Amino acid sequence: MRIQWNILCLATTIMSTTALASEVLIISGEYSGKNLYVQNPLLPDNRFSTEQVFVNDQLVLSNPMTSAFTVNLSHLAINQPVEVRIIHRERYQPRIINPHVLHGNTINSTASSGPVVNVFRWINVDGTTLRWLTHGERGGGVFEVQRKLQGQWVSLDTIPAKPQSDESVYRVLVAHEKGQNGYRIKLTDRDGYVTYSDPIEYKLR
Repeated sequence: MRIQWNILCLATTIMSTTALASEVLIISGEYSGKNLYVQNPLLPDNRFSTEQVFVNDQLVLSNPMTSAFTVNLSHLAINQPVEVRIIHRERYQPRIINPHVLHGNTINSTASSGPVVNVFRWINVDGTTLRWLTHGERGGGVFEVQRKLQGQWVSLDTIPAKPQSDESVYRVLVAHEKGQNGYRIKLTDRDGYVTYSDPIEYKLR
């Protein structure tokens, strides 16, 4: 089975005018009994490029804060087909150090783009609960609840998206810190495209 690399370039748009961008690196092949090792570029703002890692559509890693990390494949059967999808920041592509551990003898690199539809309709928060409404989800994605701490967005929790539906409401309990609390929701859909909700704030007195 051939190893295939695909770089899917996409622009993600918040409901405000701010634009964020992510790219997707995909490697697929057959499991040989060894894990993948990935170099993770450092950004100018001292964050690392990789945002999420999926193995056969299952989220296995979020925001690794290290210059290199392991993609654990040990749960797979020998010769089982595997696809590893790495969501990363635009222009800072991670490097897979040992792609040869997925059986195959050719590597192809292609680029393509696709539309990003913002499914978020509203987001609100009270003293205990963060809620959001989506419209037009395709199913199969993952929501990540993020909080703003010292000017950086950090992950609080991940929630699987519901099956494809016209509208869905999500709820998650949050523990506010004293003072101003900023939240947003990140959606990575089943094709690796990323969109964000508008940020929202709650002040705990």
